[in-house]
Amino acid sequence: MGSGLIALVFSQAPVTLRKYVQRMLESEGIIVEMEASPDDDGIVVAELSADFAVLASHAEKIGLKKRPREGPPRPFQIQDNDSYEPDATGHIFSESERLMLLWQIIHEIQANENDFEGFEPHQTLMAWLKKNGHLEDYFPLHNAETVDGFLRDVSITRPWLSDDIIERLHDYFGDRIALYFAFLSTYTTCLVTYSFFGAIMFGLSFMPELKPILSLAVAMFSSWWSTWTLQRWYQKNVRLIFDWRGIILGDRTDELLFEKRLVEDIRLEFIGEMGQDEITGKERPVTSPEDASQRGRFSFIVMGLYFIFAAGVIFSLFAFEDVVKAWAADEDDEFVFYKVFPLDLVFQNIPMVVFIVTMMVLNFLFGKLAGKLTYYENHLLKRDHSNSLTGKLTAFQFLNTFGVFLYIAFIRKDAGVLQTRVQNLVVIELIIGNIQETIIPIVLRAFKQQQKVDAAAEKKKNYDLDEKDKKGGDSSMKKYLSWAFVKKLWGQSRKQILPSSTTGVVQTMSVRDQLDLDDAEDNADDDFFEMYKQLGLIVLFAVAWPLGSVIATVNNCIEIKSDLLRMVRNSKRPIPSREISIGAWYDAMHFLSMLSYVTNLLICFHTTSYGRSLLNLGTSESYLLVIFIEQMMLALRSAYVSGTSKVPEEIMQARAKNEYQRNLA
Repeated sequence: MGSGLIALVFSQAPVTLRKYVQRMLESEGIIVEMEASPDDDGIVVAELSADFAVLASHAEKIGLKKRPREGPPRPFQIQDNDSYEPDATGHIFSESERLMLLWQIIHEIQANENDFEGFEPHQTLMAWLKKNGHLEDYFPLHNAETVDGFLRDVSITRPWLSDDIIERLHDYFGDRIALYFAFLSTYTTCLVTYSFFGAIMFGLSFMPELKPILSLAVAMFSSWWSTWTLQRWYQKNVRLIFDWRGIILGDRTDELLFEKRLVEDIRLEFIGEMGQDEITGKERPVTSPEDASQRGRFSFIVMGLYFIFAAGVIFSLFAFEDVVKAWAADEDDEFVFYKVFPLDLVFQNIPMVVFIVTMMVLNFLFGKLAGKLTYYENHLLKRDHSNSLTGKLTAFQFLNTFGVFLYIAFIRKDAGVLQTRVQNLVVIELIIGNIQETIIPIVLRAFKQQQKVDAAAEKKKNYDLDEKDKKGGDSSMKKYLSWAFVKKLWGQSRKQILPSSTTGVVQTMSVRDQLDLDDAEDNADDDFFEMYKQLGLIVLFAVAWPLGSVIATVNNCIEIKSDLLRMVRNSKRPIPSREISIGAWYDAMHFLSMLSYVTNLLICFHTTSYGRSLLNLGTSESYLLVIFIEQMMLALRSAYVSGTSKVPEEIMQARAKNEYQRNLA
């Protein structure tokens, strides 16, 4: 045991069933190592792997593209395996490719309907085992040596990841996670420039005479920066996908051919009938247009009702805030106790605290609702499922957060409240997010590990806790609160966070340990959502709080390390998938970038009087000037985007060279 890529964890499954599953897997060439739990709890673990011939056959079947020693990536063929460069372990396929191929193979195994009761037509063996409770879980296994290398080489002191680290992340996690870290690295590197500018503007803002010109400078710079950042990311995305798949991002023909090869993109949860693909002519599940339309309408109606409910709650909070302000301003109010320091500060900040907590609760509830609605929509492809969920989350985030701040800025015209709310939300989400995502899971896991260590030590010494209590010894609770246990807990936490070069030992995780980890399926979408919220806050409302870019930069330097730590220590290993972009997240961020050209200028000229006082303009003249500046900035943006091709010149030349050599052949 210990050499498998995937673990099957059987729970109270009959011996005959386990042997049947083992025979079915081995009939497909899969190597199965099965072992019962030493705790005698009915748990049996099977670790799965496969030799090169089995993986190569499936790679050829799905048209997996790989880059040979010479030339562009091309669909893998067994007879050409000598033309591919093996990695350091001697494998032609990367670890993520081996895992993806093996995962697909086990999900194509269909059992005979007569072997056991309850099999449905076209139901896979894994789906039947999971549905009937015979499998407690099955998941990819982490590689301790590779994880240790990531912890050693990824540092919070650098806001970027080298091309080598991105390639290693790609080899371990696959396209999706590698694209996320590449985006986070590119975005954070660009944030460094923005943060320098924001820090300077924030420092100069303490000079009142400079505020008008500084506000206009921040409004123009933040919008240009967002365009420049997204342009840089798109070019980075193009380079990565061309290197990995030989595809030009944006070429619809390339993208369609790529999508039709993605057999793993079909959702296992999809409910439908088999039909013929309109491009390949092959048999595959198909979606009924009528059913999809009906489900989509239902989802839209439910979302609309929740949006109305959320808007009602938000306006109620504004009314509550007005009441509190009126109480605080009423000098004749007989209840004066809340006007005495420090109760006055607490009382005045109650609306803000209630507001932020309510927004977070509404976001949480909608996240659950959006997940269930997207599942109900019954999308055929994982990509469509993810894009639909992304659209729901970004739309509600716009209403619940950005829409609220736009209302404060342009309807209530309260620049002071806008600045306070933006900065508090940025800081609170930074602190709570890192505590919730990284610190708490690490401490809890360290606590469990230390409990296991203590239990093993006590068992070895035949230590009787009950007898010790009778003699007046320390209780378990007192032990956990003792300084000695805290020191042990810190030692266990360091083993998870730090690499072997610091601790002296490679931290390994058994299958049972990994079984208790969080599901990693939605990690990338959750992380992209965080970046979407962050970009909106620092770009749409840059004039309100220029220092937001500095806070965002500090957060992202930590985020790179904490996200990786969460994925390798607190979460199960994600299932690798083939992707060509970050999907709908790019479009959502592009929308925020375009909107920022308007919001920051309006904050300058409408919410505040900075723009009007700078040029000594009336209200109507200032609005005309806003339109003029906005149109000029959009024209400059268009010229910049047109002048800097989204597809780098070296990629176009490489593609032309490949086509020329193929035509000669």
